[in-house]
Amino acid sequence: MARKSFILLRQSVLLIQSVCRGHLARLKYDGMRREASALKIQRNLLMHLAIKAYNRVRSELRFMKQTRAAIIIQSHYRNYLAAITKQCACRGKITLEELLALKKAAKQTGSLQASNYRLERQIEELTCRLQLETRTRADLEEQKTQENLKLQLALQDEHLFIYIIYLSILFVHRIVQQQRSAAPFQPFYSELHNHI
Repeated sequence: MARKSFILLRQSVLLIQSVCRGHLARLKYDGMRREASALKIQRNLLMHLAIKAYNRVRSELRFMKQTRAAIIIQSHYRNYLAAITKQCACRGKITLEELLALKKAAKQTGSLQASNYRLERQIEELTCRLQLETRTRADLEEQKTQENLKLQLALQDEHLFIYIIYLSILFVHRIVQQQRSAAPFQPFYSELHNHI
């Protein structure tokens, strides 16, 4: 009788132990599964952020190339305007010389008043064109200065953004290394200071 009760007691203890072990194993498995899911979510999020940052940098670089091409075109246009301004100044000088010569001849002959009037009109027209082109050139120079300032600010922003991407990639690399080695997470700030 004591033997039967001992066997029953031992079987009951073994059954309780196996149920407890099973419950503990399920809890451990759930914890491991949640940790793996969390790591997978973190890895996917960091990869998404890195891709998004890369695409932004690529579009910014494309914009900078287009801006540089526009600046080159504007520079050629400014050179063209400068050439026109010089031509107008030369024509104005030649016209003025012709006018002075015609005035002298008109004093002598008195028959060149019509030509004199025409040349005076040309001088006025060329003077107006010269003033207009001078104003246009000054406006373009001011725009060029503002565009250069904007480009410098954009370049500084890009340097900062590339540095942030570099830090993100270091962080992702560190997480991947730690996942591979199955070591507990260690901060990577010491590596950051070495790279800076």
